[in-house]
Amino acid sequence: MSKIRSVIAVFAFFLVFLNHAIADGGITIEGTRLVYPMDDKQLTFTISNTSSKDSFLVQSWVENQAGMKVKDLIVVPPLYLSGPEDENILRLILMNHNLPEDRESLYYFIAKGIPSIGKKTDDENNVRIAIASRIKLFVRPSGLSPSPEKAPAKLSFMKSNNSIVVKNPTPYYLTMVNIKYGSQNIESMMVKPFSEQLLTSGDTSSSLIIYSTINDYGANTLPIHAKVL
Repeated sequence: MSKIRSVIAVFAFFLVFLNHAIADGGITIEGTRLVYPMDDKQLTFTISNTSSKDSFLVQSWVENQAGMKVKDLIVVPPLYLSGPEDENILRLILMNHNLPEDRESLYYFIAKGIPSIGKKTDDENNVRIAIASRIKLFVRPSGLSPSPEKAPAKLSFMKSNNSIVVKNPTPYYLTMVNIKYGSQNIESMMVKPFSEQLLTSGDTSSSLIIYSTINDYGANTLPIHAKVL
């Protein structure tokens, strides 16, 4: 019983410390996704330190869909010190010029903020937690059709063997959110370019589906009503 109490006490201390760290701010990335136009030499964006008193050592890199670090895109600078309330401009530079030109390519941008420790602190026994942020990074060729704004309405839905299949005929990764089919609220999902994916199974009696998608700015589009054929 004493061991259980000890574990609970440690867990409670961790929550208090983590909540304090979050309340005082930390490293935040501008936006919830990045879109890199393939023809551009670089993409610039901002990472902010929202803490009023803490500095962070910020390390950034790019991963592929398997979660492996890649050098298809490099981050400049990959490592820097961000002081309290600093706003730092980073650059992404595309190094792989053999990506598909008929569709988007998906990567992930990661920024890890490591709290710095001064020579003298009042909380020397506190654990310093490195928190990493991970957002989608799309490399987009020029001249794709339809436009990104028109792509969400191009999704089609079909009944197949007591299941609903969604088809994406566009060259974009489309993230569906707020999906409602009949009485079901379906979890958000991302559909790859030129692909089909299982949406739901079970009751397929309804002929209408409602959904939104996430645009380039991280906001939800207006709800789209589509027929299920």
